[in-house]
Amino acid sequence: MNSIYVRSGEHTLADMDAYEEFSAKAGAHWNRTVDQYVESYATWITETDSDLEVWPEDLQPNLIQAYTYRLKPGGDRSFDAALKKIHQGLVKVNWGEPFSISRVISGSDGNEVSVILPYENYADMAEPEKSLVAALSEAFGEEEAGKLMKQITSSYASVDEVLVRFDPERSLILEQ
Repeated sequence: MNSIYVRSGEHTLADMDAYEEFSAKAGAHWNRTVDQYVESYATWITETDSDLEVWPEDLQPNLIQAYTYRLKPGGDRSFDAALKKIHQGLVKVNWGEPFSISRVISGSDGNEVSVILPYENYADMAEPEKSLVAALSEAFGEEEAGKLMKQITSSYASVDEVLVRFDPERSLILEQ
């Protein structure tokens, strides 16, 4: 195993006040189940852009594929504009594939945006019936779809991809 990711989500700023209580519970759980496997760790805070996501409320994926784009200096406006238009197109044609967009707001070396793709299992990772480019071509025409993809690719310096599997044995799920 190369990496272990710890995610805590759906917080409000008021929730941050309860951090010490959570930290005590999470710290004990971490020490008991994960710490022995970790050489080092890094932390960051992300914010989900709920205006740019298609994520059913009951979705509980076992696998998450994340593409993290490190934007070029000044590339965020172009990248954001393209993401908004892509989202509009995918909704317009009812693409049907869930996704989420999150931005690193603290703890990163640069301006990073992640596209999150959820899956129930590995078989769900097969190419969708309608590809992203096909869906965009249906929404805007082939020429405009090509321009959108070029706008995205010219806005970032690098991209990393990671596949994360949910491990219930090493997860601490607090009562809601």
